[in-house]
Amino acid sequence: MTLLLIQRLGWKRALLLLALIIGVFAWWIAPHLTHKETTLQISATQAGLATPDGFFVYQKLDEHGISIKSITPDSNGLLVHLAKPEQQEEAMQVLQSVLPRGYSIAYKTHRRSLFQSSESDVKDPPRQARLNS
Repeated sequence: MTLLLIQRLGWKRALLLLALIIGVFAWWIAPHLTHKETTLQISATQAGLATPDGFFVYQKLDEHGISIKSITPDSNGLLVHLAKPEQQEEAMQVLQSVLPRGYSIAYKTHRRSLFQSSESDVKDPPRQARLNS
């Protein structure tokens, strides 16, 4: 079959056709090889405030239908890894409404690829929750 195709088209056209097929396949598959992850960081902005309880944060987000991949303690507070990046705004609104004054909520979006050994970050400006005056 392959030899017949090469004989009919000539080797240059067959090579061009193969390159075109590979290019279309790469263009189609490339978006599926990356995925987006969103992390929220909750930290105290005032001295003396304790880190919020991870189970409390999980419970409140879950009550509002927000899918969570994990919640881990960080040196500055809590890191909330969302399972669905599109729920970031809703999660921030929920956290701003349930956490007392004095906490900030910042978010970071990671784009991960199978071809990268490290993550490339798209840093979004931190959004402040409620701050005491």
